[in-house]
Amino acid sequence: MRTGGVAVLLVGLGSCQASPPPAPTTPAPTVVLAAESETPATERPGPPECRRATRVGCFALTPEETASLDARIEAAHQAVVDSKYVDVGAIVEQARLQLRRESSSPDSDGDSDVERAMKNSMRAMVVDSTLPAVRLVTAMALARTLLNREDEHNAEAARIRLHLVAAQARAGLALSSVRPMRFVTSATHALLGYLALEASDLVRARTELETASRLMPDLATAWVGLGDVARARADFEAAASAYGRAAALNPNDPGLRDAIQAAAQREALSRVRLGDSAELETLAAIPLAPPPRPAVPCPPTARAHPANTVFCDGLDALGRTSTEVDTRDAAKRIVEGYQTLEPLCDAGDPACGDHVGPALAAAARSFVQIGLPAKGIQTYRLLLQQRGRLPHAEHLLPTATLEMADTYYQLAMYSQAASQYHLYAELVQEPKGPSAQRSLLLQAALGEAAGVDALARRHPEAMNRRSAALCHRFVVCAVRRLAGELGWP
Repeated sequence: MRTGGVAVLLVGLGSCQASPPPAPTTPAPTVVLAAESETPATERPGPPECRRATRVGCFALTPEETASLDARIEAAHQAVVDSKYVDVGAIVEQARLQLRRESSSPDSDGDSDVERAMKNSMRAMVVDSTLPAVRLVTAMALARTLLNREDEHNAEAARIRLHLVAAQARAGLALSSVRPMRFVTSATHALLGYLALEASDLVRARTELETASRLMPDLATAWVGLGDVARARADFEAAASAYGRAAALNPNDPGLRDAIQAAAQREALSRVRLGDSAELETLAAIPLAPPPRPAVPCPPTARAHPANTVFCDGLDALGRTSTEVDTRDAAKRIVEGYQTLEPLCDAGDPACGDHVGPALAAAARSFVQIGLPAKGIQTYRLLLQQRGRLPHAEHLLPTATLEMADTYYQLAMYSQAASQYHLYAELVQEPKGPSAQRSLLLQAALGEAAGVDALARRHPEAMNRRSAALCHRFVVCAVRRLAGELGWP
């Protein structure tokens, strides 16, 4: 990857912002070179477009719309509670309605709608991470959680955040090939298009948004995005046409009226040039854990002990499973069998032999592979908590820690993933290894001091360029629009 070149990153109002006073003429998009000055960030608050975009919302809900959302969110929440938090459809519905409403009023826990939506998307992920709709709402909630942060506007951290959101969206597309659903696939392409637009990759943005509009011609959000791309290219006729298609599908969106006016006044979207980043290669490698070794079979001496019956049956079954159901049942028998073995392990009984630790690791891995990450993480934690009681199990600690970190990472639980990657780096004494680097990058994306400081040392010029701050209004507005589109499962 290039490190010395520049990439174009869009900032500006976007189609969902109120139009500024018309300029006399705007024949082409403005391209601003990020300053090389080392002026402290606090002295350069950013271009006017970015400051304005931070203040102005995407669109306003009417009191009637807000009341309707309140009632629907409450109904979805009740369905989630009634199902004991396992109704994935109800959890996704609650999260997407919260993203649509996006109230800043805190609940009893101090959370806003965006924070509540993120928690609900995580609930859905741990119940069934194989559903494309779950990945879509997680990517949307993650976008709103990470992007447009007011605490830290800098190029490198913003680029990492965009990458993390896009990774979740692409994971959803991969799942859609197995479990296709037209709306979810189209909406995911639209979200990827907006992420590319935010990163100023206009070619990819146009491709993704055209794919979304082709798969689902009545997806208004895709047409808004195509209008934004056209304005970024100073093709105002195409922009007006795309905005018009969106307005025909959603005539009550005031942001579209502003966008149509901006295209008529030939108002292009401003752009800021920033340097490329080599950090994303570290984030793209998944998994970091090496290929697993086969579980050690139960030795005859252990199998002869009655306490090993369920455990060894599960271990044997895991070695010959061919379906997800069989894999799940075999892994569950291993965990259940350990409950019988645990007192013997505490007492150092020979029945608790070298086969126990690897079998628990294999069960945890199997849960993750069949889409039951919560059970996988619970089993990893059981192994790590019990390792002192299991014969020769200390060598399992690093790999189990890394595999658990990878699981958190794939679930978009980046705070937990960063902690486990850091722990692994300490266990194997690799303070500059891939896991340590990923831990710091995730911390930077989350705005945590250690990661931000490490990123600043690597890219002091980019981290100080407050004028190159990303507004992330394209994605923010797209998430709210997508959350209100018809077609959600």
